[in-house]
Amino acid sequence: VLPDHAVCMQVFVNFVAHGGPGVLQFPFEYYNAFQLQYALKTARLAGLFKRLVFYVEACESGSLFDGFLSHELGVYAVTAATPYENSYGTFCPPDDRVEGIAMNTCLGDEFSVGWMDSAEIQGEEEKLEENFAGAVNATPSSHPQQYGDLKWKAEASIGEFLSFQTPATGETPAPGRMPRGGSWVEGDNHREERERHAPAPSRVAAPDIPLHLAYWRYKRASEGGDWDEVAETEREFLEELEKRRRADSIFRSLAQVLSAERSSHILSAPPPSFLLCGSCCVEVYDAFLRHCGAVSLDPYGRKYLRVLGNLCVDVQRNEGVDAESSAQRVSAELEKLCGEVGKDEVRRVEGTPQ
Repeated sequence: VLPDHAVCMQVFVNFVAHGGPGVLQFPFEYYNAFQLQYALKTARLAGLFKRLVFYVEACESGSLFDGFLSHELGVYAVTAATPYENSYGTFCPPDDRVEGIAMNTCLGDEFSVGWMDSAEIQGEEEKLEENFAGAVNATPSSHPQQYGDLKWKAEASIGEFLSFQTPATGETPAPGRMPRGGSWVEGDNHREERERHAPAPSRVAAPDIPLHLAYWRYKRASEGGDWDEVAETEREFLEELEKRRRADSIFRSLAQVLSAERSSHILSAPPPSFLLCGSCCVEVYDAFLRHCGAVSLDPYGRKYLRVLGNLCVDVQRNEGVDAESSAQRVSAELEKLCGEVGKDEVRRVEGTPQ
């Protein structure tokens, strides 16, 4: 919640979420690029900010701003990825140990670790342009992007948007000094050289993280010798594989039904611009949430949003229909397929013939 807008001329937003072409995922719904642009314009017109820095860590996060964000709005947006690629978790198993304890998670996101490390090392005087360069250098798995008002990134420092004070003392550290337990300690002067020669931490594409974590839980349980835990983690690993099989089955069938001759291309092509896909994508994404339930909220299943966008555009072009008719056609087939896959799961549980 923003305080009195008179003191909010400079606003910083760091949004870390799951995403897809043109959307961010909230727990049980999608928030799309049209809604985001409306919110930013409304906030600007209401005087809630003069300049806003917006960092987004999410798959295909560039699609939230590409072709949407006006340079006149006073928003400087930086994304972890282009409109067409995943973002990545880092310090994932086996590199997830803290004081020798395996945390069984990815301890960070590659882009976020990169820009935060750069700010921590350079301090509050680091320019936004320099922070972006630091993030790019530290993010080899995807390609961070910048959008919107780029005029002031070379002059504005990150300290104008982020507080570098520790709440315990109110002290602002010198560059390279890091907070530990409410006090400031000297940074490691040899950190950059040490990291240059250290093995790179494991990086995993966001859609693959649940399977990666399930595998490592099973592997570690197997090495530990607790056979009850082995059985439980094996079950969890197989469940993750089944989730992926289900999503693959739905979308292979969907592409075949709607675009048999072009199905391979539909499944492998990058998504269309969300601005181009427009209302068809919005309606079909909503149908995906309604009819496919858990598949639509799972990181692996959500990667198929690009296929829905490709089908929206393909049906319009090849059947000569408008966006609304295309959305209805894709949504109707999606409902059938998600329902059929659900019935297959019930048959497997009951042991009845399929």
